[in-house]
Amino acid sequence: MKYSALIKISVAVLMLVACSPEITKGFRKAGKAAVAAQDLYPFWTPQRTHLFTMKIDFREHHFSGLLLVKQAGAGYYRMVFNTHFGMGVFDFEFRRGTFLVHSCMDALHKKKVLNLLEKDFRTLFFLDVEPLANRAAVYYTPADASLEVNRINGRYYLKNNTQKTLLKMEVPRCFNSGYYDFSNYRDNFPETMTIKHSGIGLQITLEKIHNTTGG
Repeated sequence: MKYSALIKISVAVLMLVACSPEITKGFRKAGKAAVAAQDLYPFWTPQRTHLFTMKIDFREHHFSGLLLVKQAGAGYYRMVFNTHFGMGVFDFEFRRGTFLVHSCMDALHKKKVLNLLEKDFRTLFFLDVEPLANRAAVYYTPADASLEVNRINGRYYLKNNTQKTLLKMEVPRCFNSGYYDFSNYRDNFPETMTIKHSGIGLQITLEKIHNTTGG
């Protein structure tokens, strides 16, 4: 009985560690506050079109090509991903309450994969954040007064309040957390974005291409 109880405690501790957000390491919780979407420094702008080179590495599958992201209005995104040879990988449409799959390659057209991609891009497009007010847990670090972490709807946002940029996001899940990195800012937009799910071997990398319509 004692051995069984020890195993249960060990498993519980391991799950707690696995689910703990890495993004708050070195930070201290400082209460709660009302945080608007703009306070997270979102970088998507309505009526803009962006073109990226994108790589998807998912286990034995590897895709690379061009991703077109068009934001036609508040809370509406259309994204089309084609390989460099012109083969369509997916065509998705996002609104605040809906997700439409216009087309998707067979290798990715699986419910679990589509659900994960939907959650990832909803997070990337800030569709799960209320525009005006969100009740957020706030974290600070004594090591750097410019840095702050906000937790909203189970998502963690690391931002630099001095530079007014979003640096990282994390969606902690046991054994399959989502990690989002933003770097190389230019004109308040990150040139490089990376999404990682190390638990299932998925990584998505976006590099912005300039001189596109509205971009």
